[in-house]
Amino acid sequence: MIRVGRLLASSFTVVALGAAVASAQPGYLLPLLTQIEGEQGAKLTQTLDRVQERALAGVYSQDDLAHIVRALTRRAEGSPETRAKIITVLGQIGRPESVPAIMQYAREPDQMVRLSAHQALGWIGDERALPLLESIASERSAVDPDSYENFMLRYAIGAIRIKKALREGPEGDRFPLVRTTLLTEPNWLVRADIARSLERWPGAEVWDVVFDSYERWPEPEQYAGRLGTILGLRYQYDPAGFIAALRQRSVPVRVFGLGATLDVADASDLTALMEMSEADPDAQVRELAASAVSRLMAR
Repeated sequence: MIRVGRLLASSFTVVALGAAVASAQPGYLLPLLTQIEGEQGAKLTQTLDRVQERALAGVYSQDDLAHIVRALTRRAEGSPETRAKIITVLGQIGRPESVPAIMQYAREPDQMVRLSAHQALGWIGDERALPLLESIASERSAVDPDSYENFMLRYAIGAIRIKKALREGPEGDRFPLVRTTLLTEPNWLVRADIARSLERWPGAEVWDVVFDSYERWPEPEQYAGRLGTILGLRYQYDPAGFIAALRQRSVPVRVFGLGATLDVADASDLTALMEMSEADPDAQVRELAASAVSRLMAR
């Protein structure tokens, strides 16, 4: 009888909690929130991937994201096996109210959880995390200064400081700060993160900053790939001046620039690309330009 009584009491609590949640959340979100808090294994991973993809695509409203973040935070507390993944999703969503919860995991015994927390805090860029991260970095550097964990801590600290300066500094100082970061910051993950701000930055000066950064930092491969993705997105936003800037560059940069924009070449660049495909001194550049022309003509 005692066991039955406990089960009934537990069931009543769950029902009451579900009713409270239902009354607080928009009806269309309830299936998703239920999946976040109730699914297991591969199904939960699929749900988290879907939330991450849609959040980055801007599908959810800010109110929706507030509810989603609360559900994710609750799930992280009770699910150690998926905690690292959930923290990553919280970091990508970027809501400041998730920062205190993520900070709790910055010293987690599980290294994957710690690394996810450090990276998520860097993505969000909230300065409240700085004292904690600096303290952990000081401790870790004495143990193993060249570890990946220290690399990630340096990323988080550097990204937060730069994002704070971008938020709080004069508008006229923002682009110079981004440019300086892309040309001088030794941590490639910081550069890759800050470079994302150029995806919709107006002005043809963006091309030279991206090309200069690639020329200065062609390695590691992860940075070059991230920079190429950002270049392609910026080109789709506004291709003006791209080919003119690219023509002035070295062969490796011309190859990089054409490769990054191959699938999104704009019709306004058709004539210039045809000229490059015929007259550029480098065979690989000519081949890439010709491929871009073919893809344009086939659309």
